[in-house]
Amino acid sequence: MKKLLTLILSLAGLSLSAQVYTGIDMLERYGFEELRGKRVGLVTNPSGVDRNLRSTIDILFEAPEVNLVALYGPEHGVRGDAYAGDHVASGKDPKTGLPVHSLYGATRQQFHDYLEAEDV
Repeated sequence: MKKLLTLILSLAGLSLSAQVYTGIDMLERYGFEELRGKRVGLVTNPSGVDRNLRSTIDILFEAPEVNLVALYGPEHGVRGDAYAGDHVASGKDPKTGLPVHSLYGATRQQFHDYLEAEDV
């Protein structure tokens, strides 16, 4: 099977050693140019990582070029600390201190309502 896959990839001009870069990898590679001078809110969950499995939250928070101001979390929360179907409360991210707005809380508040809030 691996030989067949290698043959198909080589005919397509690819190899098994091809590199894959996520969106956060590309933002970082170009110095977060697209985010400079903007207030950034991040919708994310535990799968939000770069190619080295670093959290997108931490990457953006630590980048001096980025003004990360709020996090928005779906069902399992931004750090994955909630079980499926559990109420996910809004609060603060313990690592960064940023406000976390739950998109899966008791009210199921619409995302655009958060964007109109004064603290975002």
